[in-house]
Amino acid sequence: MLIAKSTKIEAGDLVTFKLVNGDEVVGTVEGILEEVGGGYIVSNPMTVVPSQKGVGLFPSLMTGKEKAQVVLRAQHVMMVALTTDELKPHYTQMT
Repeated sequence: MLIAKSTKIEAGDLVTFKLVNGDEVVGTVEGILEEVGGGYIVSNPMTVVPSQKGVGLFPSLMTGKEKAQVVLRAQHVMMVALTTDELKPHYTQMT
């Protein structure tokens, strides 16, 4: 399968994950786990929530340390894509 460079997920990218439970999480990829099962190391994860003004962001870990890095295991991720340019300023403001 051919993967275009512009769609390849790399460390430093702001990425949106759709999880198997239906949640959508936006975060900065710090690394990609290559071990069996794989996954993503993500900093500043924010959950996408609908609001009257459109899309809102809410901290995914309410009691986690600020700037914490978390692991999203590949088995819990249904889809992954680069985050839209329209959401990037809102994410930066929230984090």
